[in-house]
Amino acid sequence: LDAMRMRDRKFILGTYDEDAVCEWIEKFRASGPAWKPNEVDADFCGWLKKKSTKGIGWWTKEWMELREGQLVQQQRTASRIPKARWKLDAYTLYVRSPETRSREWEFILIPKVDGQSARRKVTTCVYFNADSGDELDEWRTRLLDHMDESDPAEAERQILNLAPPPVP
Repeated sequence: LDAMRMRDRKFILGTYDEDAVCEWIEKFRASGPAWKPNEVDADFCGWLKKKSTKGIGWWTKEWMELREGQLVQQQRTASRIPKARWKLDAYTLYVRSPETRSREWEFILIPKVDGQSARRKVTTCVYFNADSGDELDEWRTRLLDHMDESDPAEAERQILNLAPPPVP
């Protein structure tokens, strides 16, 4: 709760008042075994829309945490059981140009290709969408601390499942 945005605190605790929030946190921590802080706090967290990989590919709003070089999708904001987890060293980050985006603030995790075997450790792209341009910039900055950015031409080729161009 310490790192939570004020609008999220209002939703969960019913107040924006910083003193009331701090008091509530201290009482909750003092309550005993119910308070189990993570061994490692999230580097960054927030709501993102994620495109489903099943069926039609609906977009759902999910709570995401950037933690120890992984992007973790939680069951709920207070949950400690991850719904999904992506190791960022297996992906590159691609932010599409406004002309090629399917959503306004979309970014994609694209699987890296293993240079020795020309195979991917992971086979599917993971699509996310932020709520605003500022949030997209913040997520991009935070993710680039843990991963590389994709080359746009290569990323579009991978997304469209096209083979690399022939070598002359």
